[in-house]
Amino acid sequence: MSDKAEKKKELILNTARDLFSKNGFKSVTMKDIVEACGISRGGLYLYYSGTAEIFEEILKREEYTEDAADVPDEKEPSDASFSDIFGLFLEKQKKEILKTAGDLTVAKYEYYMSENLPVEKNIMKSSFDKTVDELTGLIDAGIENGEFVNDDSRITAANIMLVCEGLKAAVRTMGLSEETVNEQLSYLWGGLLV
Repeated sequence: MSDKAEKKKELILNTARDLFSKNGFKSVTMKDIVEACGISRGGLYLYYSGTAEIFEEILKREEYTEDAADVPDEKEPSDASFSDIFGLFLEKQKKEILKTAGDLTVAKYEYYMSENLPVEKNIMKSSFDKTVDELTGLIDAGIENGEFVNDDSRITAANIMLVCEGLKAAVRTMGLSEETVNEQLSYLWGGLLV
């Protein structure tokens, strides 16, 4: 693909991402993207057949650049305790939960609820599963080290991520305060500590 074509594709993706973050997935049309980009309809359809295809590419690109949900590797040498690492993880989650400007959370929910995609094509699900796996490893390491107490680290990791995902949705739909988010994350924190 030529440099000019790559730049046009970037313009389309960046503009569409902005529209999706402001309006959600369902409200954005190809016409909206054409008008916001200032390109011809044919110029848009040369690259993408519809809003779902554009949104999927945006999600794929963000999957590789997003680090808010990453759990630090419990095997890396560090002076930090597993409790410290878990605290950092919860802080990252809190930032992600409270970040609403430029966020695609509402658009993601609309997209996955309207498109009826198979589970294996659901990027949110694969990201969730990856984070649960990493968090399970962190909790297991904390248990072995005597910092955490837990009967089933996998269920606990999934519960933590479900609570975080629920808080993210609740902040956007019910206007939960930062204080309420802090209370919920503190409750998760207290459930693990010895």
